Amino acid sequence: MRTRIPSDVHEETNFVKNIMTSGLASKPAHKQKMEQENQKTKFGKFHDENYKKLLLIPLLVLILSLGYIGYFYSQNNDFIYKDISLTGGTIVTITEKVDSLKLKQDL
Repeated sequence: MRTRIPSDVHEETNFVKNIMTSGLASKPAHKQKMEQENQKTKFGKFHDENYKKLLLIPLLVLILSLGYIGYFYSQNNDFIYKDISLTGGTIVTITEKVDSLKLKQDL
């Protein structure tokens, strides 16, 4: 947006008024505070009227979580997947070609 610089005092006054009414200047602190309080009261009123409906969100997340844990337990017979760091043991990595039948017989 291009802005023309005013040439006299009367134009400068109108220029400042236009900036203030167009929203280019920031709002005074007391108006900002009033708007924030208004937003808080709007949310508070909404919460007070709909708290039972809002309670369904965490309840739904809890039900889905327990369902997932039950499904995982039915598939893996444990609540979490335990890798070698939790179950103990040794990891051996073989980089060469090895005959698996011969290896099973040797072990």
